Amino acid sequence: MERAFLELERRCAAAPHDAASRRRMLQLFIALGEPQALPGSSLAAPAPSTSLRVAVVTPYCRESLAMLARCHQSVLAQTVPCDHYMVADGYARDEIDRWSVRHIRLHAPCADFGDTPRRVAGEIVREERYDAVAYLDADNAFRPRHVESLLVVHRMHGAPVCHAARTLHRTDGTLMPLLQRGDNEDHVDTSCLLLTQDAFEMLRFWGSYPPALSAIDDRMFWSSIRGRGLRTAFSGALTCRYEASHEGFFAALREPAPPGTRPDVDLAAIGRWFATLAAAERQRLDAHCRFPIENLIASLQA
Repeated sequence: MERAFLELERRCAAAPHDAASRRRMLQLFIALGEPQALPGSSLAAPAPSTSLRVAVVTPYCRESLAMLARCHQSVLAQTVPCDHYMVADGYARDEIDRWSVRHIRLHAPCADFGDTPRRVAGEIVREERYDAVAYLDADNAFRPRHVESLLVVHRMHGAPVCHAARTLHRTDGTLMPLLQRGDNEDHVDTSCLLLTQDAFEMLRFWGSYPPALSAIDDRMFWSSIRGRGLRTAFSGALTCRYEASHEGFFAALREPAPPGTRPDVDLAAIGRWFATLAAAERQRLDAHCRFPIENLIASLQA
């Protein structure tokens, strides 16, 4: 069964649009008992002649200490060394100072879905000459081969932007038998991304657009990557563990949403806001972001 899983992983890497293979891979992963070290292991490749310095950037705000610890432990468990940057978005936890992290404190909350913390950490990453940066939101976690497999993909294809697949989890940790439409192709979650130096222009993109668009910042980021013509490559591997805490995920499974579930992003409100902009402002935003924002909003509402 493991051999079949790894073959599906290779197939998915070659064809991100192949939803049927993605579905079979997820089903097999569940049948295998969700072995954490298996995803990403189909991507064996010779070790690089020099090791790359990788930074993992995590914005956090009001998450519990247990959640933050889970996130950090998944970085420590990576099969290649990574430096973890945790950026407090106005609600710093002193306990983190005792962890093996670079702890950055923003004293006032930015209320932009982590955009400003990511941009601040990105400036430090550039100054300290890291070779690559991965993102990990505080409520998510990496499986052990996440960074390793993405670096292998980078070495194999030379793409400056590499991305992994994710599994969706309920807030109690159980895995959802669910795939999100367009994942790995039209949409790549922030926690699935790794950027190398040739894509570091993107580190400053976070929050360089109006705050009304921060609610769809991962969509903005991926669309801008594609609009700039940056080459991308997909690992096919389920190395990211995503906490699906929005109502829409439970609705897709026809399950009652548990207490504390977050409402879905109000796409209609974003559309109404965008419609108020003057034509010149829309054109300026499109030119800055390198893609037509109106088309993105329309596709999300479809």
